[in-house]
Amino acid sequence: MIDSHEIIKNLKREAKKGSWQSSFLDIIILLMSFFIIIVGVSKFESFNLAVPRNTEVIVTESSDAEDAVSIQQRSINSLYLELSFLLEDVIQSEDLNITLNNNEVKLTLSNEFLYEVGSADLYPQGMEVLERIASRIALVEDENFFVDVEGHTDNRPVTSGRYGSNWDLSTARSSNVVEVLLENGFTPNRIRASGYADAQPMVPNVDSLGNPIEENQARNRRFEIRMYMN
Repeated sequence: MIDSHEIIKNLKREAKKGSWQSSFLDIIILLMSFFIIIVGVSKFESFNLAVPRNTEVIVTESSDAEDAVSIQQRSINSLYLELSFLLEDVIQSEDLNITLNNNEVKLTLSNEFLYEVGSADLYPQGMEVLERIASRIALVEDENFFVDVEGHTDNRPVTSGRYGSNWDLSTARSSNVVEVLLENGFTPNRIRASGYADAQPMVPNVDSLGNPIEENQARNRRFEIRMYMN
């Protein structure tokens, strides 16, 4: 490798022999200095190109995503605690059960607490509880927060002339609950109503001989409100 410092020393010693050599030396030193600067800049740019330029962005985006998940989880946990306190009297009466599972809060209410048998018209007590629920969930402004309202029946056929089947009855009931939630301030595009009739029982409606199990039928006649982050 050429030692630039040694070359410059030699040129300085030779420059003492004549004035024209001194001027020539100045020019050479300037050219060499310029060359050294160019080489240095080139190596610096090559180093920059070798380093991934999006490393910091990737770390930042990953961190932001983790922060968003953490915020949503805290929001769901807070919702669970506040609803547990808000509905404490109904929970103690065993007409309502509340559970927290990962990023979902689920409220399960007995149909008898909300509706008369074979009807989709809400009892006043059921309306009051739904209004309490609506007043809290309406405060959640996160666009990833959704509510599913699900109606379930047992396997007994509908005898009322107003509804042709358990599918009609369960769907009408869930739609009425949605109406209450919307009237109390919840966002329409983040809620949906579904009726499942007796297609999703919690426990068997009948025993192995086909005889009805009344206690199980009562458990299967239920209403579920699922609140979650999507």
